[in-house]
Amino acid sequence: MRELGLFFQETLKELQGFGVSKHDIVDLFTHTYGVDRLTIMVEPHRSVDEKKIIEATERLKNGEPLPYIIGTVPFFGCEIKVTPSVLIPRQETELLVAFILEETKKTSGLLVDLCTGSGCIGIALKKAHPPFDLILVDNSPEALAIAKENCKENGVEATCLLGNFLDPLQGQKIDLLVCNPPYITADEYENLDKSVKNFEPKSALVAPNNGLFFYEKLAHELPSLMDSGSELYLEIGYQQGISVPLLFSGSDWVGAKCHLDLASHPRFVSVLRR
Repeated sequence: MRELGLFFQETLKELQGFGVSKHDIVDLFTHTYGVDRLTIMVEPHRSVDEKKIIEATERLKNGEPLPYIIGTVPFFGCEIKVTPSVLIPRQETELLVAFILEETKKTSGLLVDLCTGSGCIGIALKKAHPPFDLILVDNSPEALAIAKENCKENGVEATCLLGNFLDPLQGQKIDLLVCNPPYITADEYENLDKSVKNFEPKSALVAPNNGLFFYEKLAHELPSLMDSGSELYLEIGYQQGISVPLLFSGSDWVGAKCHLDLASHPRFVSVLRR
């Protein structure tokens, strides 16, 4: 057994030497020992079992992301389970959810979260507007299994469909579709942080055609699944603020706009079915 305060400081010094952020180290301690951040400071003599985080600290030293180690990540008021089968939800994607809730005129009807991964976007939107009928779509059985678990854990009803992109949605009429597809180019992938390259699923990150492949498919194939006035929201790469809206400039779409994130980078696109 060790005293919490001294053990935390020793672990902090050791892991920061491997490039681990203080934020992650604090989260590791609060999750493992069931304390809040204030307790670490005001109860430094509390006894804790140092063996509980031995495996976790070694995994952090190897660059593994903390959410995969502890198994969950908070996302827009939800607790989302994550494994290496799904991407770790980012703050930018929380901003996408907030943006949709602020901008959308839809509060019911058919909501689709395409390339759903962990299901975080669709689940958060459904919790905000329970009248939505939610469909989660992914081509990975492992990812869809995680999405189903997250629906159950967050008290959300959804239909989970396995299949290739829009194929499982044929015959539907969608009122609101949100998609955070793979959009990183092969060259960009090579320059990603090792914590992403070595642990997160490449298939959920990289797309052909200079990262535009899935946006091109949506622009051409989605109109038949939407009535006039239906809404589409996309997360995009920071270099796609011009190219993606241009894909939705044809006769089937109207009002394509790019929106910035908190760092003033292009991050979201919104567009209406004409």
